[in-house]
Amino acid sequence: MDAQAILVISGSILALIQVLKGVGLTGRWALLTAAGLSLVGVALWGYSTQTFARGTTWDYVAGFIAVFTSAAGAFGIVKGTPDAAGAIKSTVQSLT
Repeated sequence: MDAQAILVISGSILALIQVLKGVGLTGRWALLTAAGLSLVGVALWGYSTQTFARGTTWDYVAGFIAVFTSAAGAFGIVKGTPDAAGAIKSTVQSLT
């Protein structure tokens, strides 16, 4: 994935996240929603360019990480504050 694709996907996912925040998405579902939408966005981009190949696997992983950190940032999850760490910990605990 090139930088332009990452910016396009991040912008689209971030806009959708902002809409979801406006209708009340918070708490433990925020991280999961950001991850899911990021994964869908990167997969759709890969599908649209028809570049799914073994040699591009790490490009997609790096792209997902870049898009996900942007989307998670909308919820303040990647700030590195104790509240963010607590949100991640409670999300993981609720899944187990």
